[in-house]
Amino acid sequence: MRFIILTLLLITALQAKLLVTPFDAIHAVYGKEVEIEKKNVLLTIDKAEAVYKKAEMPTGSKIFRTFTVTKEAKPLAYAILVSRVVRTKDAAVLYMISPKGVIESVE
Repeated sequence: MRFIILTLLLITALQAKLLVTPFDAIHAVYGKEVEIEKKNVLLTIDKAEAVYKKAEMPTGSKIFRTFTVTKEAKPLAYAILVSRVVRTKDAAVLYMISPKGVIESVE
């Protein structure tokens, strides 16, 4: 009986939790004074297939959450939140990209 209870406690402790929100991650990189605009993007089937092919990833969701980071009306960066299932667990990665197209941070 103790073994079953211990196993259940360990399983619940191994569940993934949100470590930081996308807004907190962006503020940590670019400071609190930046403005963040959130937008959900729904790609067509053709565009989604092209994106996944270019990224060399298996086809997944067509919905992406994007963020535009500005300071004094000047764009500082763009961010995209990608959600995937990894080994039966949900995972999310936030890529922060400069206006020149260089990845500045990954959270």
